[in-house]
Amino acid sequence: MFSARVQVWGVVLVGLLAATVLPPPVQAQVAGCPANNVCITTYLYQNQRTGLNQSEGTLTKSALLGTSPKMSVLFKTTVDEALYAQPLYLPRVIVGGVMHNVIYVATSNNTVYAFDADTNQPALWTRHMDHTGTGAAGRAPIENVDISPNCPNFLPNHKIGVTGTPVIDLSENTPGAANTITTGQIYFVSIFAIDSDPITFAQTIYALDVTSGAIVAQSDVSATATGHPDNVPFDPKWQNQRPALLLQNGVVYAGWGGHCTSSVWQGWLMGFKRTSGSFGSGPVAAWISTPESVNSTRRGSLWNSGSGPAGDGTNIVVATGNGSYTQATNLAPPTIYPVCKPSRGTYLYCSYSESVVKLQNPTGTSLVTKDFFTPADQAARTSADSDLGAGGTLLVPTQSGGNPQNLAVQAGKGGDIFLINMDDNSQMGGYSGSTKTFVPSTCSFNGGGSPDFNVASLYGRNTVGCGLCDQKNQNNKCGSWSSPAWWNAGNSGLGSSFLYFNSASGPIRQFKLCPGNSPSLGCPGSATFTKTASTTLTIPYPSSTPVITSASVTDPNGVLWVLDNSGYKSATPGVQTLRAFDATTLAAIWDSSKLTGIGGSIKFTVPVVANGKVYVGGYPALTVFGLK
Repeated sequence: MFSARVQVWGVVLVGLLAATVLPPPVQAQVAGCPANNVCITTYLYQNQRTGLNQSEGTLTKSALLGTSPKMSVLFKTTVDEALYAQPLYLPRVIVGGVMHNVIYVATSNNTVYAFDADTNQPALWTRHMDHTGTGAAGRAPIENVDISPNCPNFLPNHKIGVTGTPVIDLSENTPGAANTITTGQIYFVSIFAIDSDPITFAQTIYALDVTSGAIVAQSDVSATATGHPDNVPFDPKWQNQRPALLLQNGVVYAGWGGHCTSSVWQGWLMGFKRTSGSFGSGPVAAWISTPESVNSTRRGSLWNSGSGPAGDGTNIVVATGNGSYTQATNLAPPTIYPVCKPSRGTYLYCSYSESVVKLQNPTGTSLVTKDFFTPADQAARTSADSDLGAGGTLLVPTQSGGNPQNLAVQAGKGGDIFLINMDDNSQMGGYSGSTKTFVPSTCSFNGGGSPDFNVASLYGRNTVGCGLCDQKNQNNKCGSWSSPAWWNAGNSGLGSSFLYFNSASGPIRQFKLCPGNSPSLGCPGSATFTKTASTTLTIPYPSSTPVITSASVTDPNGVLWVLDNSGYKSATPGVQTLRAFDATTLAAIWDSSKLTGIGGSIKFTVPVVANGKVYVGGYPALTVFGLK
């Protein structure tokens, strides 16, 4: 059953009721990571994609405002191509018998580097992937000319090798008395064009040893949606492995979209499980977003602007873009979800474009659709190329005293923000199909009734002053091609926390999320979601993904970091600009605009802040910032 709807300050909230005061969330310790150290092993730091590091005691607000030492470029290391993938960081790794803090980067030329994270020196190891594993054959990577000359997805040189952020597994490492990393694997997908007549294509998932770069396991990606009557195949030419990888419960998940809007493609999610030195016969689980075609079209990409599937230990959450949709509108609660329109099965055969979908892998060998949410205007979004899944999904840390306890946060090209009920004993909302509209100049719905009546909250669809737009969103001009970030603001409970968003050519916006009935935390009444601050600076397309650092989980002096990569379109990419803001007020603290020796801009890249340094992937270099 659904709880009563509460409307507060123009926000429609369902089920966000009383919340008890909670202990602070703890900075998650990655299994196998040396004690009292930070290991950044995945995109946006955690599987929930919060973008939060609450163990950064060096790069504080006071340190950034100081003049001696002052924030500077420490060094820049050149690599062989663009760094679309976020760097990953491990401390105390034993390489060749010597302990190093290590930063790992993967290029669009299919090369993985391990660099000492603290000093400017040659790579500790390098591994270039050529598909054969011998270096004797294969032309890597794919280039735009192999696919479509009119698809400028990857600039400046159009090479498409490793673009999705890898993930590191330390579960087999035992730090021991030395508190070090002596074993671990970094997983990633490389894309290849094989020299033949005609050219053929391959995508391969690899596991490399983090201490040496040796190949531990590899497998070409091949899958067919065999549970569907059409037996939809995976096409390694057209499927774009742009989303970041996810490691959950021993399974590595990789997602795919397409290249621009060329040819025929679908959204795919596959799970791979390594046993010793083998991935077995291929993926242990596969899910396709649009198995049913509509007017000969499927699509439904997992775009996510560099982010990827989010995980909470049980669920895997993906957001899709425009394409076919075959789910019927909701029935009356509590039944609510009907079978798909084609009536050829249940959830397995539904096409979920423009949706947020909750998946589970209960046996480790089968991805099952557990629930979903689709905006009421999904057809209009597809028609306008207004992908809901253009942005990444964030899972707010569990509010054990709230109702709902779990929320997913999603923004996309439409400029609106969705807060979605993720509780397993509830429902995410399905598809209402309503065409109700907003009251002009407010953030409320016409007549107080939400067309997405089962979703926890929808904030600001194309309405002045709501969501991510300061004006009506025309042609996706103020949409989001980025991911949000979350911070508990140093509170001793989880009641008052902040979410941060950036839209194309817009400021960074801060929203306060209150679960309600928590007076000491500033949430005395009903649940609220309120815009509380904005930067005076705006960031051009394609917008930027923020990350947050603080010295501890109770430190109220957070720093928000963001990259301006708007110069990525130039033949010689413009220099990146790293910026830092007060995470509470969004006042500017510091920026790199007057510094030299910085790499070129690459869209969707995210800074990694760890151990007193900031690591920025760019073209064609890794730039390292710190105090000196």
